[in-house]
Amino acid sequence: MLPTSKSASRAGSELALHRRLGATLILSSKRAPSAPPVLPDRLPKALKHVQDGQRVVTHQRGLLSATMGSDSDPKLPPGMVLGPDGKPCKACSSGAAFKAWRPPTTKAAAVGAAAAVASKSCPPDKDQLGNATWTFLHTAAAYYPTNPTPNQRTQMLALIGSLPALYPCSHCAEDFGERVRENPPDVSGRAGLSQWFCERHNEVNEKLGKAAFDCSKTDERWKQGPADGSCD
Repeated sequence: MLPTSKSASRAGSELALHRRLGATLILSSKRAPSAPPVLPDRLPKALKHVQDGQRVVTHQRGLLSATMGSDSDPKLPPGMVLGPDGKPCKACSSGAAFKAWRPPTTKAAAVGAAAAVASKSCPPDKDQLGNATWTFLHTAAAYYPTNPTPNQRTQMLALIGSLPALYPCSHCAEDFGERVRENPPDVSGRAGLSQWFCERHNEVNEKLGKAAFDCSKTDERWKQGPADGSCD
């Protein structure tokens, strides 16, 4: 049966449509793939987030350098620690390290005895500051009342609690703060407080490789003096 004129017309239209679609597909396959769409409203936020993250990392590294000192700066001698301002912190460093970082000049060496006398008026290094602080704390404990009032207990706790925040040597202060949190101070009386300070001091001595002090002799060392009268 032969197709009618309408059927032939419809078939011709479909054939033309298929040809146009085929040509379009061939041209599309030859084009380069398009880039993924960029979302301008989100991109600046993402970049800002990355930049902020980089600033945080840089800031944290700066704080780490200030805390670690010679471990992060090979130009500094062992034992030298940088302060929060990025400069060598004398109160945070050992005397030997500070002298190695700033060696004496020929003129200073020639002064000799006069320089030794003048050094007594110099700012303390970490060791000198530590010795002076422990002397004060042990002596304060030795003269602490046997039966302190509530106000005296509060004041002693405030003194101990201020050290982690105010002590000039930052890593020393942080370490002492951890010891205080792990071992709360005994401010019930003179004997307990003296024992507590002695134990904390011995923890530091152990880290420094020093011998432990006999805590049964705190009164002799910090208040009464030896029985032979050698300190009288």
